[in-house]
Amino acid sequence: MQKLFALYETEDLLTQARLAISEMFITIAKNIGLRKIFLKPENHKPLFKNALMLVEAQSNPNQRLAEISINAIKVLCTVCTVKTNRFYIPGETSISERLRKNSFDCGSFTLLHYIVKYLQDGNPWYAEVKQYIREKVLNFVELNDLQYHAKILKMLQENPQSNQEDAVFKENNELNSPAAIWAETPQLRFPASFLTKLELESMHDYICERIEVVKVRIDKRKEEDIKKKLEKQQQIEKEQETLAEQKRKRHEEINNKRDFQKKMGMN
Repeated sequence: MQKLFALYETEDLLTQARLAISEMFITIAKNIGLRKIFLKPENHKPLFKNALMLVEAQSNPNQRLAEISINAIKVLCTVCTVKTNRFYIPGETSISERLRKNSFDCGSFTLLHYIVKYLQDGNPWYAEVKQYIREKVLNFVELNDLQYHAKILKMLQENPQSNQEDAVFKENNELNSPAAIWAETPQLRFPASFLTKLELESMHDYICERIEVVKVRIDKRKEEDIKKKLEKQQQIEKEQETLAEQKRKRHEEINNKRDFQKKMGMN
């Protein structure tokens, strides 16, 4: 794997060969058990660098190099993927949540937000890339994710030394619950070259704005849920009243019939 990454980083290598390697990375990333490979600093940095180049080179884009960048973004999106299945599966859920947490800690989530924020829509490729990031990752991000994101950006602002770019990636194989995983102390490993470009305060404010948007959405959803429950309860009560009225009428008809039969018998 290291030889592949060494070739991937070789700018003198034919672009077509580097593109083929990047497509191989996408295939590998589909295996949830192998995704941790892409979070190791020596592997994560070149992916991060190539993904970031899409923004940096947008004033003078090269189609082949752009394709390599887009593939790097796809790999990072796969590693960051939020499980849409809300059922807790002890093994798979723990691995997925740990991968996502480490994706926050090493800057992948920040990079994806950065790309969506700063990539211009003028080029059709860029609009497609931004839509891809939203559909695969950002549209599924929840309030807790955003709050954790804001937390680590604040840590970087207040204590830059908390970032250890080359820290060894710690593989924790314990099948902890998602709550226990996210309660662990962040191990920040943002690439230093990215931090020099990233306006931390601006990005933190951007994430905080998203938090407020999500909170409004959650409140609206709660109101809609309450409204639906109330409407459902009213419908149930209405149906019960209808059934009670029908039952009363049937009893009344039966009683009237009995009274009529008694009168006829007396005559």
